[in-house]
Amino acid sequence: MNIEPITEVTEEIFNGIQYIHNISKEELDYRDGDIFLIAKEQDLILGYSHARLSASHILALYVLDKHRKGKSKVGSSLLSDTIETLKNKGINHIHLGVEPTNKGVIPFYEKYGFNITSVGKTGFKTLTYNV
Repeated sequence: MNIEPITEVTEEIFNGIQYIHNISKEELDYRDGDIFLIAKEQDLILGYSHARLSASHILALYVLDKHRKGKSKVGSSLLSDTIETLKNKGINHIHLGVEPTNKGVIPFYEKYGFNITSVGKTGFKTLTYNV
């Protein structure tokens, strides 16, 4: 799997910081059960989702800033497609985490049926979707 375009999207979102779950490219190549969904417009990657079947967990949902709000619906499409993909794989509960600095995204996830199921000491929230 060529993850260079995914890394580029992640770097733009995090202002040049290379962050992709602290996993090297080689490790990503060999993760069985990982699902990557990529939103593209022609050759431009607008965003992606990364889920891990073994943990029933959405690890990432990143969308470029200019495609986050308004008519583009990139994030909505990625989340809906990721949920459907996991459901089709037999997953009954889907989890994801939200950093305290990203609390504005919680209403977005709640709109799709996720509920806060735990809050850590640092404010990190775990949300769960029950199929």
